[in-house]
Amino acid sequence: MDRFKYLTLPLSLALAGSAFCDGLMESPPSRNWYCGYTTKPDQIATGTAQYGFCSTAFAAIPMAGYNFMTVVTHSQGRAKTTPLPAHVCSFDSETWKGVQTPWDVPLEWPTSPMSAGLQSITWNAFWGGHFDDTRDFSYWITKPGFVFSPSRELTWADFEDAPFCV
Repeated sequence: MDRFKYLTLPLSLALAGSAFCDGLMESPPSRNWYCGYTTKPDQIATGTAQYGFCSTAFAAIPMAGYNFMTVVTHSQGRAKTTPLPAHVCSFDSETWKGVQTPWDVPLEWPTSPMSAGLQSITWNAFWGGHFDDTRDFSYWITKPGFVFSPSRELTWADFEDAPFCV
């Protein structure tokens, strides 16, 4: 079960069934928890950022750092969307009109140590009232032998075909 040692879960991969939620995964922390919820673009500019690497993520769309909860799509998510969108982490968000978002930017993203067995995943949906139109959440994990590279964007081929948790 060594493949569960590190969980690399982009936010959009968690949005699988009916993916209408505004929000983010807080635990384990998602990319938009690091760059958006915790670290804002103005904190980068003033040198007060908790996570300085977010400056690279915010370079293309700084305003996304203030709209970190809007990585949303009104599709049925990975399980039912064909063809899959170009950007894994944003799922070609409707808000950002399919462009690469800060969370798709390849850089040295933090990972979360995990072990086999029961896990706790916390989803914060404070920013949106979509509880009535969200049917389920599904979570995918990277394939055995996956080696993260901060020099390339994640692809669908990096992840298992089936979710490890629904």
